[in-house]
Amino acid sequence: MKTAWTDQIKLEGLVFFSHVGVLPEEKQNGQEFVIDVTFYCRRLAATATDLLAQTIDYGQAYQVIRQIVESARFDLIERLAVRVVLSNESDCQRWTLSSLLGPADGLVPRASHTRAIS
Repeated sequence: MKTAWTDQIKLEGLVFFSHVGVLPEEKQNGQEFVIDVTFYCRRLAATATDLLAQTIDYGQAYQVIRQIVESARFDLIERLAVRVVLSNESDCQRWTLSSLLGPADGLVPRASHTRAIS
């Protein structure tokens, strides 16, 4: 049976500096990433209860994502995306992370990675 994702929460335009990339200049100099994260959730109880504990705490999610991205030293955005997804402590089981690539790679202005957790 296919899962019905009824609620989505988006954090868009998160800007962080990191050293993720394949090219030597990306590794050495780092680059700015603009990250959008979409949480795909089954129906969130907070829509009826108005309780923060029953939804995504945006501030907490931002801090966790920031710590992961700013400390990352990976070649691939896919690995970074999986690290961010695995940090998820909510009932949301599918995330999309997209990133504006830094100046070292002007051929692909935007890339994304989606991971469903089963």
